[in-house]
Amino acid sequence: MDEYENVELEKICRVCLNQKDDLRPLFQGSVAEMLREVASIQVYEDDGLPSLLCDLCIREISRWYAFKLRVTNNDSTLRCIILERQKTKHFDDSDTEDPSSEFRDLEIKFEEECKQAVIESEGEKNKTLVSKGDLTSTNSTDNKFICELCKKAVKTIHSLRRHMKIHTGEKPHKCKLCDKSFVEPGNLTKHLQTHKKIHRGERSFVCPECNKSFSQKVNLESHIRTKHTHECPFMCSECGKAYPTKEQLKNHCRRHTGEKRPLKYTCTSCQKQFGTPAELRIHTRTHTNERPYQCDFCGKNFRASSHMTSHRRIHTGEKNHVCRYCGKAFRESSTLKIHIRIHTGERPYCCQICGTSFTQSNTLNTHMKIHNNPRDS
Repeated sequence: MDEYENVELEKICRVCLNQKDDLRPLFQGSVAEMLREVASIQVYEDDGLPSLLCDLCIREISRWYAFKLRVTNNDSTLRCIILERQKTKHFDDSDTEDPSSEFRDLEIKFEEECKQAVIESEGEKNKTLVSKGDLTSTNSTDNKFICELCKKAVKTIHSLRRHMKIHTGEKPHKCKLCDKSFVEPGNLTKHLQTHKKIHRGERSFVCPECNKSFSQKVNLESHIRTKHTHECPFMCSECGKAYPTKEQLKNHCRRHTGEKRPLKYTCTSCQKQFGTPAELRIHTRTHTNERPYQCDFCGKNFRASSHMTSHRRIHTGEKNHVCRYCGKAFRESSTLKIHIRIHTGERPYCCQICGTSFTQSNTLNTHMKIHNNPRDS
């Protein structure tokens, strides 16, 4: 303990106890919560202990937290498999054996709950009932149905069936206008109101920082996180990397799974496919040469509003994207993302032939020409 006798607690990393130049606030974002989870220690603000962490320890905490989440998720998956097999065996055995009194009580409860399990939605009342196959578990003492995956208790079998869709990913109610799907018909009805607002040009949700307006509250919240607060509440369970929107996290997770982004929207002029209607709409303007967005400084026109916004920063000198490591500022978040790799050492673009990795995709493309067009010896 003698080596720490004169140490300045406000200048060392709380985890490794080393004094470093890259110390960052512990109670910023979700790092403190992750540390509590992986180390099972008490971590509170103003507890008199160091409130800084070094980058290396933050990465290690994120890695261990991601590992813990992966173990937990896999455990739930295995229990789901066992549950399904037991359920199948139970129904198979019931063909030859008399059901137990407990099972008969369960059947009576099921029939009673089915009478109340009608999904209420516009145009869909009295259509859909709960199927017997969705029954998972019950606790007769408190008259509640319990999800075997997460142990959540609900009062009715219909509520349990609806809850189970969270685990299965089932979204049977599909919007005919944009192909987006929902768990509940009520959510679809609410979503359709958004289409009406867009059609009428309503944009009632205004950003308090820059006055940009949106038709949906969720889009405003995503905008504020992405452009102003830079809060990243959506974390990857595989590697611990965090993002400001669910969509960005979903795109990132495809790197781990190898899944390609679905391309549902096809250009009628060239048959090129896109993932969203907005991407298709912007692409279509390459055929029509439509450029509806004009710079109010120089009059230059653009196909997409994001292109115009990016261009305007040349005139205004605006640089809102600041590196947390060195303080250097950039006009574009994409440029900042590439710059940060200088500090982190991340090289996500790897040559499949020789294994050399790069910080940017265009550098990899240039490198690939060495392999594709070798010089004549």
